Order: sequence, then C-alpha cells, then structure tokens
Amino acid sequence: MLAEPDHRGKEDESGRDIRTTSDRPGVSLLAYHVNDFCLAIGISRSNFYVQVKQGKIRTVVIGGRRLIPSGEVDRLLTSVDPQASALSLNQK
Repeated sequence: MLAEPDHRGKEDESGRDIRTTSDRPGVSLLAYHVNDFCLAIGISRSNFYVQVKQGKIRTVVIGGRRLIPSGEVDRLLTSVDPQASALSLNQK
C-alpha cells in the first residue's frame, strides 16, 4: 500500500486539525484527497483534472470536496498495459 502523508499537528484553512489514518491504527484509508492522490501516482493536479474529464480517473464529490476512492490507485496501476511505450496517464 502507498504511504500516506503525515499531517500531524497541522491545521486546514479553517483551523481544524488534519489527521490521517496513521494517527488511528486499524482505520483503513477509503479515499484520497486530490493532492495526495496526485502525489501517490506521480502526476500533476492539472494532468489529474484532464484525466478526470476524459473519464480515466473516477472520483466522487462529497460535501463539495472531490475524493478519489482508494481502489482507483489499484485499478489504474493494474489497467496499464506493461508493453505500452508510455503510461497512458502521462499522455495528453
């Protein structure tokens, strides 16, 4: 499984404490925030939104916040043809 960012002791723009599942052992990460997902698979935010628009990356919006189900990382990585000359996510 991919490493999660460590947000211990950090606050979001409204001053709320940001914590990850690493702060709560036994809790599984169910979805990524856009920045964390992009970091995990190595693409830019702009490339991410292009891929979402093209239907290559599935997302959900909950409470006005776009999230990417954790299973999407596995789906993307297993759907890539190993014989392809370039990773389809890096093509525009």
